[in-house]
Amino acid sequence: MNQKQKINWCEGRFQETRISLGYALDLVTVEESGKSGKKFERVNGRKKIDDIILKEVHEIMSNELYIHDVRDPFFDSSYDVLRNMPQRKDADAYADLVPLVAKYYSIDDGVKQTYLSRLNIPNVNLALLSRWIGGQDTPKGTLDLELALDIDLKTKYISIKKNKILDHEKAKKNKEQSISLCPEQVPLKGYKLRTQFGIGCSEQHDDLVVPDAPFGIRLYNSHDELVLHLGFWAKNDPADNKSNFILSQMQQPSQIKGPNIPGKECGAQLGIVGLEIAELVAREMGFDKISTYSAEKHPMFMQYPDRKPQFKGGFTEYYDSSAKALGYKGSRSTFYVKNLK
Repeated sequence: MNQKQKINWCEGRFQETRISLGYALDLVTVEESGKSGKKFERVNGRKKIDDIILKEVHEIMSNELYIHDVRDPFFDSSYDVLRNMPQRKDADAYADLVPLVAKYYSIDDGVKQTYLSRLNIPNVNLALLSRWIGGQDTPKGTLDLELALDIDLKTKYISIKKNKILDHEKAKKNKEQSISLCPEQVPLKGYKLRTQFGIGCSEQHDDLVVPDAPFGIRLYNSHDELVLHLGFWAKNDPADNKSNFILSQMQQPSQIKGPNIPGKECGAQLGIVGLEIAELVAREMGFDKISTYSAEKHPMFMQYPDRKPQFKGGFTEYYDSSAKALGYKGSRSTFYVKNLK
């Protein structure tokens, strides 16, 4: 098993699909020695994947795409009502694999555009999303989001909650806790936002948080330490033809101690901070609405149902309580949504 296949074994969403993809990519992108051997263009050491290569990979995998990750499949997940990504068998279906490929290859511009056009998201800054994908090819493997969005974090604030002490008994029983927002706010001065793209581990296998969604927003403190990772899907809702920013992951790195969310010392709550930063980015990018999961329907528990008794209480606080405090509409049995226009 080579390095790419080892990478695909890491935990995270769609693990079986990523493993199968790793084998298919190895078959298609193996380089041959000699002057007439097959070679691949590289960008900062990463093999470049064009439409011809990805079509061949998709063809190899076509009969397997329904049989992997049966609890939380990449395609045709009827349980994941927010994402609900069907497997489309048209000529450009290969491009749907881009989020699973991009962590360890460079994506050709034509493939990026095909992928983004299939998202069919009106009014959204597609040029930025294309650069978002391409940020993987920069020396730092990222894109400065403040610069890309022309926002100044020194002027931005986030809410904190009143009650510093959580009701742990309620949390243990998976009962929702109400959150009251303070009139005071915490500045984001000194923090930085950067992009991330792709699902699963990076080629360097050094991710502090394994991304579970295509688009990632990463918050760093003044010491350049990762504080919070937010993952989202971009989608057009056919019911109202509105672009939807679907926040599916709010996670801090567990391997390091010290870095914390803005306002933690004042009682700031991770769900509030995550949702407010996500909303800031979604507005600046032109999304019509922002959505997030309830704890009951969160994809974490599709993949790992055995973790639900331990973690559902925390997820209820992060998602349900925080979304309601910030004016989202929805319920614990479905999901939460807020119009941005």
